[in-house]
Amino acid sequence: MDARRGEEGAAGRREPLPGGRPANKKIAAEDRRALVKAGDRLRSRLAAALAFEHGSTSVQLKEFGIRPRPAGRTRTKPAPVPNPQPEPPASPAAGTSGTEKK
Repeated sequence: MDARRGEEGAAGRREPLPGGRPANKKIAAEDRRALVKAGDRLRSRLAAALAFEHGSTSVQLKEFGIRPRPAGRTRTKPAPVPNPQPEPPASPAAGTSGTEKK
């Protein structure tokens, strides 16, 4: 391998040149992006495990820097609208019913 880029380590990671500086900025940026991506995956898995253990709405998650999900809101039911009672039909006059025979 070219001495300017550094040598591959045992784990496949590029070793910096003497003096602790990376071989070049492009390789350093790639390594940094890979580390950030791996760190994000680990943080996500840990957050999911903690949310599973304590509950996704638990306030204890704040201790670990995780924002708990808001508790479910209960909807208030609107006041029932009273149904207007229909007026009873007018009763026939007393003594005159439609079922009487003449």
